[in-house]
Amino acid sequence: MKSTKMHQGRFAVLLMALLLAFSGSLLAQSMTTVSGVVKDKKTGEPLPGANIQVVGKYIGVAAQDDGGFRLNTKLETPFRVKVSMIGYQPQILEVTGTLDNLVIEMEPKAFMAGEIVVSASRVEESILTAPVSVEKMDILDIRRSPSVTVYDGLANMKEIEMTANSMTFSGPTGRGIGSSHNTGLIQLIDGVDNTGIANGSYSIGNLTGISDIDVAEIEFLPGASSALYGPNAFSGVLFMNTKSPFDFPGLSVSVKGGGSNSDYGGNYPLYETAFRYAKVVNDRFAFKIVGSRFKATDWYANDFSDKYKGARGVAGYNGVNVYGDEVATNLDLDQVAAALRAMGQPIPDNLTFGKIFVARTGYKEEELYDYNKASSTKFNVGLRYRLSDDIEASYDFRYGVGNAIYQGTNRY
Repeated sequence: MKSTKMHQGRFAVLLMALLLAFSGSLLAQSMTTVSGVVKDKKTGEPLPGANIQVVGKYIGVAAQDDGGFRLNTKLETPFRVKVSMIGYQPQILEVTGTLDNLVIEMEPKAFMAGEIVVSASRVEESILTAPVSVEKMDILDIRRSPSVTVYDGLANMKEIEMTANSMTFSGPTGRGIGSSHNTGLIQLIDGVDNTGIANGSYSIGNLTGISDIDVAEIEFLPGASSALYGPNAFSGVLFMNTKSPFDFPGLSVSVKGGGSNSDYGGNYPLYETAFRYAKVVNDRFAFKIVGSRFKATDWYANDFSDKYKGARGVAGYNGVNVYGDEVATNLDLDQVAAALRAMGQPIPDNLTFGKIFVARTGYKEEELYDYNKASSTKFNVGLRYRLSDDIEASYDFRYGVGNAIYQGTNRY
């Protein structure tokens, strides 16, 4: 009896081991992996942000900062994978099984005829065949920008003028139309209009927008675009697209540091810390968590020169960075005296007083604002679910808070 039970137990264990081995073999056979590194053929430098995508499918990844990538898919072989990067000739790989440790060398293009934009007509098309002018900043341009923030780097793009109010608040405008209170500019983050933050009237720049570490690309459509984007789009449309957790998985940490110097204000440090964590749970679901904190001392506005070339303390003084002193009037003292006489005041009729110019003293900007509080804190949780190979659903929660100076015109 004991021998029979022992044999039955050994048979059950053996059967379970065979099932596990068989299921593992099936899993290994059903998953195809393509991995390697993407480099510039001439320089040998890695190409972060290069797209590795299955041809005809919404399946792909992007190369990391070191150019490395790993694409896992359950598609049946054979299939084709396209490796592409703005400014480089695309390559097609024929995949018949797992490919590991590939070294893909991209050949630079003589001209950028194949660059793709979506802002001009709301469909993918070549930037050269787009019916209107489109300016684009990709992930390489963002990395190379010497600006303090990605948003400040927009000033390096053609047909864009930046109006700066604060270290944390600047606004773009197209073709010279508008100011920091630019009601004619639409700013879209992953396709969602964020002008509603400021009562739906204008965009507040990137004060509470997206963190630099999560920016994938930026497109700017200068000039009137009301036919596609509504009546408010007569100054331009700004598209800011974030990194997909499917294409950019893993942990990223960024630390920036610097300082500001002025003869009037002195020397002050500035810094930005940011993190991004993204994970692909399975072929259908991925998520990301992004946070950043920027802190600086704002530029001191110390232009106290008079609009009318006078000196402070003189009647009618109207300083550039002195506020409230623009309220002024000519006061006729003889009319005041006549009014007082009509009220019964004993003022001799033979006295004359003439006219005087009366103005408010005004306040310096530094008396109204603490320059040391220029800051911006942002937090984002993003969920992505692929309903099919061609359709993806997304949900984003964003929180932002900051301090900045706002004026109707450029204060610098």
